[in-house]
Amino acid sequence: MNFAGEKKIDALWVTIMTYRDVFMCAKKYEKNDEYEKLVAQVTLSPDDITYLGIKDKSFVKLVNEYATIVVQAKQDPNCPRGFGFMPKSQLANKIASYELATGKNPNFKRINARVCPVD
Repeated sequence: MNFAGEKKIDALWVTIMTYRDVFMCAKKYEKNDEYEKLVAQVTLSPDDITYLGIKDKSFVKLVNEYATIVVQAKQDPNCPRGFGFMPKSQLANKIASYELATGKNPNFKRINARVCPVD
């Protein structure tokens, strides 16, 4: 059940904000697979995790008109409802938008995506 007392929903729209993490960037240059595991995550609010009917560290799909990716959802009480935080990476690049008319750079700060639980 979600926090509204209804049964599990199929998706939730969130705004993804990307950020740089120097420690994750350092892992990128090491010769192991730890970097891919570290960047394949999205941080959501506890309310959004509950609303989706999933648990902390469950896998979710982020879906928008550009791509679909699967990442691990982690909860953080400091994350506001309706937002998600994701490290900058090739995964985040896949769902980022680029509109030539609105700017010169891709949009990494307000990526609209649906979060869908993975069965």
